[in-house]
Amino acid sequence: WLKLRDKYLKPAAEVLLIFNDAIAETASYFPAVPGGKAIFVAFRVLLEATKGVDKYLDALTGLFEELNAFLESLRGRLASPSGLGPASKTVAVSILAQLVNVCFRASSILSKRSFRGRFVLWGKALVKDNEMQTALQRLRDLTQLEVRAIAGETQALVSEITEMMGSLSSELETLGQTSTPRNALGRALGRVIKGQKDMIGSLHSEKQQREKSEAMRALEKLKPVVGAGIENQHSEGCMKDTRIQILKTLRIWSHDPTAPRLYWLNGMAGTGKSAIARTFCHYLREDGLLGGSFFCSRVDSKERDNFRRIIPTLAVDLARYHPAFCKALIPEIEGYPSEIQWNLQLQIERLFRAPLARVTAEYQTFPTLVLVVDALDECSDGGATGDLLLSLVTLSKELPIKFFFTSRPEPHIRAQLESLDPTLYAVPGSSVPRLGCILRLHDIDQYTVSADISLYLTRRLREPKFPFSTKRPLESDIATLVNLSGKLFIFASTAAEYVRGRNSDERLAKLTKSLTSVGRPLTDPLDAMYRLILSEAVDPNTNEVEEITLTCRILAILVAICKPLTVASMSVLLSMSADRIRISLDHLHAVIYVPIGDNEGHLSVFHTSFSDFLKTASRAPEYMHDYISRGHFDLAAHCLAVLRSERLCFNVAQVATSYRASTEQPLAHIDVSLRYACLYWSHHVLLSGSQDILVELDQILVGPKFLFWLEVLSAVKLSKLSSEFLISVANVESAPPRLIEFLDAAIIFTHRFSSVIERSIPHIYLSALALCDRVSAVYRYCSPVFSDLISPSASPSNQSEVASSQPRSLVYSPDGLHIAAGFLSGDICIWDAHSGIQTVPPLSGHSERVQSIAYSSSGSYIVSGSFDQTIRLWDTQSGQPTSQPLLIGHTDRVHSVAFTPDDSHIVSASDDGTILIWDAHTGEVLKQLRGHPGRVWSIALSPNGKLIASGSDDGSMCIWKFRTGRVVSKSSQSIAGSISAVAFSSDGKHTISGSQSGRVCVQKVSSGTPIRTFTDHSQWVRSVICSSDGTRIVSGSMDGTVRIENVEPNQLAIPPIETQASIVCIALSSNGTELVSAHLDGNIRIWSITAQRDNTAGKAFVSYR
Repeated sequence: WLKLRDKYLKPAAEVLLIFNDAIAETASYFPAVPGGKAIFVAFRVLLEATKGVDKYLDALTGLFEELNAFLESLRGRLASPSGLGPASKTVAVSILAQLVNVCFRASSILSKRSFRGRFVLWGKALVKDNEMQTALQRLRDLTQLEVRAIAGETQALVSEITEMMGSLSSELETLGQTSTPRNALGRALGRVIKGQKDMIGSLHSEKQQREKSEAMRALEKLKPVVGAGIENQHSEGCMKDTRIQILKTLRIWSHDPTAPRLYWLNGMAGTGKSAIARTFCHYLREDGLLGGSFFCSRVDSKERDNFRRIIPTLAVDLARYHPAFCKALIPEIEGYPSEIQWNLQLQIERLFRAPLARVTAEYQTFPTLVLVVDALDECSDGGATGDLLLSLVTLSKELPIKFFFTSRPEPHIRAQLESLDPTLYAVPGSSVPRLGCILRLHDIDQYTVSADISLYLTRRLREPKFPFSTKRPLESDIATLVNLSGKLFIFASTAAEYVRGRNSDERLAKLTKSLTSVGRPLTDPLDAMYRLILSEAVDPNTNEVEEITLTCRILAILVAICKPLTVASMSVLLSMSADRIRISLDHLHAVIYVPIGDNEGHLSVFHTSFSDFLKTASRAPEYMHDYISRGHFDLAAHCLAVLRSERLCFNVAQVATSYRASTEQPLAHIDVSLRYACLYWSHHVLLSGSQDILVELDQILVGPKFLFWLEVLSAVKLSKLSSEFLISVANVESAPPRLIEFLDAAIIFTHRFSSVIERSIPHIYLSALALCDRVSAVYRYCSPVFSDLISPSASPSNQSEVASSQPRSLVYSPDGLHIAAGFLSGDICIWDAHSGIQTVPPLSGHSERVQSIAYSSSGSYIVSGSFDQTIRLWDTQSGQPTSQPLLIGHTDRVHSVAFTPDDSHIVSASDDGTILIWDAHTGEVLKQLRGHPGRVWSIALSPNGKLIASGSDDGSMCIWKFRTGRVVSKSSQSIAGSISAVAFSSDGKHTISGSQSGRVCVQKVSSGTPIRTFTDHSQWVRSVICSSDGTRIVSGSMDGTVRIENVEPNQLAIPPIETQASIVCIALSSNGTELVSAHLDGNIRIWSITAQRDNTAGKAFVSYR
């Protein structure tokens, strides 16, 4: 409605009256329409009665504009007696009748509104009314039918004319060509035929152009990553006449329809994988076999390291290259409005499998296309990348599509591809077809690689731009460099860049004399060359100490930076002149890209092998260690300096009015360095590991700067990331108390008012801050700066209850009749699960948040663990502490507690890194388990009570024997981040774990082997549960969703529960039919799982608003 409203200016009442006259005039052409012109009289009276009421006209504008579009196309054809054939005339009558129905439906809606004060609601009524929408949809369908009818009549007419003209032409030829009138008639008929053909051609061309334009608009919904395709890759491919055999093999593979569908080219950094991928893409394009390409990168764009963007981007590529696929893809996109949020399985099903299956069924000769994905190891979520690989490999068995992947041989990639044996590899004597081919660049014989590198170096070093003063390079120089390169093309490339600088003779001599060595590891020559280049850049004989320090600092910053910046932007961020930055990198052009004479060009490391070299302590020079370790510290300090400065200020985007959405008015440009500081300060603060940085953050962020920061995020359309940034820092244990309090409140603030922050920058203050709880730290520290904020009607006492009633833990009683929750205030509440009535007064005793609670199997007791480092036992009937109420033994915050199945023991986990086993009757500590180097965040007991599973912030999960306290197995998911939730399956054979990265992993207890991974959550998973019948896995996340997955992968899962507020905990009833969720916005909600087919099945159970 807003879009229609914005598109057209407020019309005068006369325009609507003219419309009424026009439709009445059109009706007069059709006596078949009952009532003729008279039927519009009542409608005209209604219009005149409301003439001049602006709000009313607003409400009708969109409706009349749409109706007018139908009307105009109809009236143009009515002017000519032959303008309509019988079929299209019948349809036109139906269209006019339907216009009348739509108008009268609008009249009936409006006539029910008796008060002018509600005029503004009429537009919404018109838009939302089901009958109105049905009428409009039928109008659209009829118009499409009319177009087809006219097209059919036109084709029939053309056919008749063509047949008639053919007969006349034949007759003219028989009669001879002597008669001038006959010649003139023939020419005239020829012109008629040509005119008809031109008309048909024009209509066909117009239709094609319209369909193409509509298809492009549909494809844009997938938001393909700009810059990820081969056409955007600026680096060169393989030099001519090099890599001949590899490229020949790949070309043969791409043309062979019987060849395996997967080709994995892997090799260590610097072996030339990306150059081969770029060249192969060009060959595929020449041969018409390129389906699409995606070049992953952590350097050029954050989007290019996101595994979720690969499938949509490849689908758009495929659609652009191949119209048949595009035609099949469009219905899949238009049928599902939220394609960017689809999980991997849905992406593959709707963007690949379904449209490709439709194409192959319709076109029997559809070519086997190749999709190229380069540098898979550059994707940030390694575990999810492995899942993507496995899904694509499975897909390739069914469809006419091949995949060419390149990557380093990283464990998470190898685990998926190499585990497919024997289907991945040819097995002698086996009838099982190979699914894929693998080529390891580092396994290619040295002679072949050396020949290619020799040719490359010979051509590069003999180019005119190399200022050698002698006859160098000699054959012996080339041979030495080839020998030093081994199988690393990056060595040869970097060596050429190094020699191309000043004093080429001297530099070449250094390379060929100082690096020669025998029997060293593969990277040693490369490391030695990198050390040589560094030593020149920091040579104390030619550089001042200050210059050396600056060079090392800039290098460390370039390695740690999240996104490449231009020279100009880097200059602003570091408060340093561009010339100074350039001078500091003057001797490093062989390894750092420094744009020549252009401060708008980006600074970046040429190759990841140089970053690897600097970040690996055993390889980098010792003098670089401290600088590299301080890279994030320096960037954090500079980001915070930007936030502290006047550049981050009130109305930084210069919004003109609060009456329009931010997207509907021009905003001031947000400087790149300010944007960088606002987007990445939390990342650098987290990795800096500095208490000083946290203290500085406390001084800057606690106050109005927080709101100014939200302004920037809203202006750059990334406000939804705000809570993610805040959560990452809020989990830092050493943060100042005031900062933690403020961050907790800020997380709630950004969740509660997320739609306001996203839509309107002024309403961050006018609505969000004004309606914020008065006891919230955000309101207390920010509101004093702003006057005249509106006051909500709630009383201060009510708001105090709000602040102290934010749930942090939940549990169902074993019989499913009660729900207990632990709160930020330290209280525990118990309710009747059906009526919502509190059964006992709040259980008070903890002085800090209750992070975990658990029922005993009998339901008679509750155990609670708190951030006050204590554990308490409660009687559920009386609400009073038990005779042994307080268990003290941990030295840090308690994160998780649980009863053993027989209620004889209690198990607890803490930030102090220990797991304690207590006697539930005496309160005595029986065992202390140590095995995690970090904090232990979650524990679970197997159904028989013999095993304990624990998850830690170091990314590891341990399985312990309860009786002995010994570790049975330990698995690491460090790539997934901290393990924040663990659970056992109902049969005790599997564990389920949730991580901060959003992954849910199912593993075998016996071996620790992952058997399934779910990657649908985009943020921290706070709870995981397995249903009592073992059929479902339920997970709740800070992204506001609860996902319910079937254990059997072939069954369709229940749709996710989606909410606007982060979920901190979930619990499942014993019969598995109801689920309760606790949210950061203070709400606790109950959901019916069996009825969960839309998200209205959830109801607020307890609401603290």
